[in-house]
This record gives sequence, structure tokens and C-alpha cells, in this order.
Amino acid sequence: MRRTSIIIAAVTALVTMLVVSAIPLASDSSDAADKSFDVKYTLKNVEYNVHFDGPVDHVIVFGYAAALTVMDTDQIDKLYACDKYADDAYAEKGLERKSNLIANLSSSNVDLIFSSIMQAVQKGEFSKDDAVILTTMTSAADSVRSKLAAEGFTHVVFYGSMSEYSDIIRCVKEIEMMLGSGSNLYKNMEYILEKVNDALKDVPKKDAMFVWYSPSNGWGYGNTGSLSVSMINAAGGNNIGYTPDSSETIIYNKSGIIQKLGASPEAVIFLDSGYIRSYGGSVAQFVNDVLDGDQGKHVICVSEHAWNNYCPESAEGLWKMAHVLHPDVIEGDVPVYTDEGSKDNTALYIGIGVAAVIAVAGALVFLRMRY
Repeated sequence: MRRTSIIIAAVTALVTMLVVSAIPLASDSSDAADKSFDVKYTLKNVEYNVHFDGPVDHVIVFGYAAALTVMDTDQIDKLYACDKYADDAYAEKGLERKSNLIANLSSSNVDLIFSSIMQAVQKGEFSKDDAVILTTMTSAADSVRSKLAAEGFTHVVFYGSMSEYSDIIRCVKEIEMMLGSGSNLYKNMEYILEKVNDALKDVPKKDAMFVWYSPSNGWGYGNTGSLSVSMINAAGGNNIGYTPDSSETIIYNKSGIIQKLGASPEAVIFLDSGYIRSYGGSVAQFVNDVLDGDQGKHVICVSEHAWNNYCPESAEGLWKMAHVLHPDVIEGDVPVYTDEGSKDNTALYIGIGVAAVIAVAGALVFLRMRY
């Protein structure tokens, strides 16, 4: 009889082990945000590696895109301060800014920015282990980073020019990790990029140009090393603005625009929305001013503010730019990622449990018949 009990206990333990091993541990997902990670970036040709043991409690961001990305997460309360460019992001989201306002990132504001952050630390509202996200303005960013590093700030990161769309995805993913966000916005960006790549893998590239306007420099076109060019490349475009003998991100040369578009009469023109949004221009004015009033066969698409930025909304821009370039291949609404791997496995677990009961019962019947 004792032998029977031992065998029954062994069978029960074995089945229990199989059931438990088949059920995923809940802590695997809940603890994911607590894992450490590194953020690497290059500033003025110097590489930096910033280590995070986990999410921060507060973040200060500079620039529209970084602020918009924070707002897209479920951690907007961690946004301690932002510059005035973030107000555009607040307006687009229909939100009222509750975060503190900090000076814009520029060379003339370096000391003001540094003193503002130090005052926040002294008041106990911000810590030297919280995150400061710098964008654009490399000289000013380097100066702010250096001053904060000298004071012991541990999590200062920089996002500047990006030559590949995958860099934008990485930026969004890292900001989510800094905040401890569970939104996984970057996954939707990866999904849309994958859909575009799959659809266009056998499709010839279409000539395209990104056109930019500056009141001080006039008309320019995207060359290399910019978000706009990375978007064109990812959307199946051939950037006719690429100039191998120039390292300039934007080449300000109106006659160069006319010449390149003349050599590619069906090239798609992506016109930066800043010309319309900030300077009161229009597509018609662009045609009159640059194309001498004749649009010809050029399709002109206004590149929206969020498209040409490192934020989750850039994925929507990628899809729409790919549609403009290849309307016969890329069509329909912007795809939305769904986690197909997170299916409800309740029925599976119930089945395993039932099988376990049957196994134990079978073992009992067998043992009683034998002994």
C-alpha cells in the first residue's frame, strides 16, 4: 500500500510540473520594464554610452518630436519640463501643458538651461539620475551635456540627425524604455516598415526630392543624413537630391532644385510643411516661385510636421509617403500592429488541466487493478 501511495504521489508531481511549465510566468512581462539597458549616441564625433538600471522618474525634453513621443506613451506625468517647441505637440494632442517650460536648446541659452535644471534639483523636483533628452543643435547640446555631466547627471542623451528610418524606431523604443512605458509604440513602427518593405521588395524605386524653405537661406533640398531623406529611402524612393561631394544635410540652391527636377520630370516632390505652417506659403506659391508656375508631371506632397520627426507618428508618414510614390502597390489605411502572440490560451490551459486529471485517474485505476 505504501508503494502505491509513493507511485501516486510521483505521478501527481510529474503532471503538476508539466502543467506549471506550460503556463507562462506573469512576471516575465510585468518585470520587463525593470530590466537595465544602454543608450548609445554620437555627439560631435564622440561616442557615448548611457546605462540605465531601469526607468526614470522624470524627464526633461527639448524639441517637438521628443515631447510628442512622451505624450504618446502612458507616462506623460513624468514629463517634468520641455521647451516651447513642445507646445505644438500639446496643441496637436488637444492637451494643456502642465509641465514646466525650459529655454530652447540654443548656444545662447546653455547657461540658462543649466541653471534651470540645477534649480529643479535643489528644489527636489528633479534628480541627477533623471533623464534629459537633447535634440538637434549639436553645439548647444554638447555644451549642455558637458555641464550636466560635470555636475554628476547620469542620464543625459542626445538624438540628432538620423540617416536610416530604423534609427527613428530605435529612438522611440529607447524613450519608451527610459519612461518605463508599456505602450510598445515602436512595435507598430516596425510593423509598418516591414509591411512597406515586403510590398516594395521587387518594385523599382521612384525618383523623389525633399524640398525645404528657410527665410534666411531660401530654398533647399535634402541631400543626406536627415530624417526626410531616410523617410524617402524607406518609402521606396530614389533621392535625386543626393550630392556625393557634399556633406550638407540641406543644400540651399534654388537653381539646383530646378535643374534636378528638370532632369527627372516625373519625380515626386515632398514639400516640408514648415513652409506652409510657419511662413504662410502654399503649394501654389511653391509652384510659382520655384517651378515657374508649371508643375508639369510632378506630384507634390506636403510632408506633415510629425512625419519628418523621430516620433511614433512618423510611421503613418512612411506609409503615406510610400503610397504617394507607389500608389498601385501601397494602398488602403495605415496598418495597425496587433500582438498576435498574446492570444488567450485559457482553453489550452484548461485542456492541460483536464489531461492531468485524466492521467492521475488512469494511474489510480491501473494501480488498484494491479495491487
